[in-house]
Amino acid sequence: GNSKAINQDGTIITANRLSYDKLNNIIEATGNVEYLDKRRNIKFYSNNITYFKNIEKIFSSGNSKIISKKEIVLSSNEMSYDKNSNIVEASGNIKFLDKTKNYEIYSDKATYLKNEEKVFTEGNSKAINQDGTIITANRL
Repeated sequence: GNSKAINQDGTIITANRLSYDKLNNIIEATGNVEYLDKRRNIKFYSNNITYFKNIEKIFSSGNSKIISKKEIVLSSNEMSYDKNSNIVEASGNIKFLDKTKNYEIYSDKATYLKNEEKVFTEGNSKAINQDGTIITANRL
């Protein structure tokens, strides 16, 4: 069955299973997890997430994907999202796709600064733009 948690700030977490640690203010969600933050215009999908409400951080593992403004998609094995700074850190099989500007980035590790719409990568990085230009580097 689908479980749902709704936060006071309007964020919604749905998953197959939810657990809430009231003492530490932590939500754990497993199975087909969807995190929706309408105010920040972010959707987050994963197999598992842990949301530390006191510090406003979300950690995910297993097929994690974040969609920002419908045209920017970042997918990876693991992610962390800091709601206060609006920064996403991702690692493992990263694919960053910007549908508006028509480019893709692949890497081992990436940091996405959502407020500034900037991406920084580390390790085996490759960028491909719309005209087919490919850039490979350790950092992009």
